[in-house]
Amino acid sequence: LLQKKGWSLPEERVLEGLKQAVWPGRLEWLEDRLLIDGAHNPHGAQALAEYAQTFLKDRRIVLLVGMMKDKDVAACTRLYARIAREAVCTQVDYPRAMACDELARLCRAQGMDALAEPSVPRALEIARERAGSDGLVIVCGSLYLVGDVRLRLHDDDGQL
Repeated sequence: LLQKKGWSLPEERVLEGLKQAVWPGRLEWLEDRLLIDGAHNPHGAQALAEYAQTFLKDRRIVLLVGMMKDKDVAACTRLYARIAREAVCTQVDYPRAMACDELARLCRAQGMDALAEPSVPRALEIARERAGSDGLVIVCGSLYLVGDVRLRLHDDDGQL
């Protein structure tokens, strides 16, 4: 039993609660072929890389990536290169956003085939085209980007 402030919780209930927990923007599948994960620092990028290497190793993956220029972009792009050979780099409309052409240059330095597209909707379209019908797109690098993509895919009732 876990106890806090006089409450006793059976371990089974705690485990069931953890199984049902949802953290939007963290390893969140929006569609069969679209996964979003903020992964905006080396720890997050490492966790995403481990997930992809474990569960998605047989899939063609294209990254849709955008980052803030004050993050450890070099370390993150090294880890992203473990996930995919292709990246579509974009930028959100935010003052701290890294220019997509600079991000694409850093991704290419890690051996990825990377292109720059400043428009998030167009970048998502390109990433989907590159992934093809049997591949998937992973959106990562920024919680702002993940939020932007997530909102674009909501319907008028707020449902994905």
